[in-house]
Amino acid sequence: MSTDAIATMETQPLLPKDPPRDVSRIAPNRVLPVPLIAALAMASSAATAYFAYATLLCKDATKCQNEEFRSYAGSVAAATAVANLLGVATTGTLQALLTRHQQFGLLLWLGVRSMSTVMLLLGVSIRNIFAALSGRIFEGLASDNLLHFLLNSIYVRGSDDTSSLFARSLALYMVGISIGPFLVGLLRNFTTSLSIALGLFAVAAVYILLFARASKSSRIAPDKLGPSERETQQDEAAEEQPTVTFWAPLKPFVDRPALGLFALTLFCFNMSQSYIFDALLIHSTVRFGFTNRQHGFLITIAHSIASSYIFVASFLLNKTSISRSTRDASQSLFSLAVQVVALVGFGFADRASQIYGLTVLIAFGLPALSFIKSYFVSKLDEGERVPGLAALAVVEGVGSVLGPVVIGRWQTVSSGDGTVFFGAAGLVGLAAVSFCLGAICVHRDTSEQSPET
Repeated sequence: MSTDAIATMETQPLLPKDPPRDVSRIAPNRVLPVPLIAALAMASSAATAYFAYATLLCKDATKCQNEEFRSYAGSVAAATAVANLLGVATTGTLQALLTRHQQFGLLLWLGVRSMSTVMLLLGVSIRNIFAALSGRIFEGLASDNLLHFLLNSIYVRGSDDTSSLFARSLALYMVGISIGPFLVGLLRNFTTSLSIALGLFAVAAVYILLFARASKSSRIAPDKLGPSERETQQDEAAEEQPTVTFWAPLKPFVDRPALGLFALTLFCFNMSQSYIFDALLIHSTVRFGFTNRQHGFLITIAHSIASSYIFVASFLLNKTSISRSTRDASQSLFSLAVQVVALVGFGFADRASQIYGLTVLIAFGLPALSFIKSYFVSKLDEGERVPGLAALAVVEGVGSVLGPVVIGRWQTVSSGDGTVFFGAAGLVGLAAVSFCLGAICVHRDTSEQSPET
């Protein structure tokens, strides 16, 4: 045997290379109806839930006494904190599963989230507050943040126009959130509204099975790819590796510390956002005697205006020559600033009519999350986007855990005097400052690298 043949044999691997794996992908436009239907289902039980809790904890659900109020607010805050803690704990574990098996991930989310409605229905039926509140556990396991992360991971891997997809997805989600409570508000029966929610979850699952099927494509063997294509394939493969520790998804912030300011932005914003509507519904029930129907109107007003704002702003700004990154940054700051003003207004409100007016104002602050994420993703390379979104999901989850603990506790101790909204406004203000600093740092880093490129 020649020395060349021996050398060739020595350079060959002892074991055959793994065959290229099939990669499951869903076309981004196919999943856009999912946030609409899912939001309709969640909203159909959301407004009902708070009045249901008050019914189980207070003798008169429209006029809770001080001790009843403390029990009401404290129970909701504790259940929400546990739910959000579960959501954070599962983000890292589910990241690989949900991004690699996208259709299964969506179906799993729908199945788990629908159990929250089942438990609320059970609690109301047997008049047991613990059974009703246990539904929050399933809300934590299948949180809104996890749904948005899963949808966004589909958008960033299937399209270059991620900003538009983010905005349209959030707008459709808010349309569902706004319509659901309005329709349910016309009903006077808990069982009917919760049954409608379960039916909508089933509709979403059937839609995914029929119209959001994932197409499979085999990865080309690395030795047949060019250097840039091989690097992209390695980045995609790295995204799908299981996350074995809670802190592992935060690696993008370690690699690029400047991005940590956007993490602080979302942490502060979500700490306020995760409980502020809970606080508002509790405050309006105890202070102004709002009922299930009026709660539905508040949610409908806020999210219908927010979704309309997203659609109109996206349409108008697309006709300008302003860069998408600049648009996302300006819309982020506008939404954050408006929300600060609205939250301060809630703290001073002393008439029920003012609550409706301020709800209109706070609606323009709700899309901030989408704009911030879109700006964040625009500053990442293609292979960094899904890990970056996973990192943000963990940070959002931590904020969601602390929100009910801090804001909920504040509201419980203050007995509904409205000062809790001032604290929430301070958090959103800090988020705006952090976003500005993050944008400056990222722009500086980009400017320093551009001469070399």
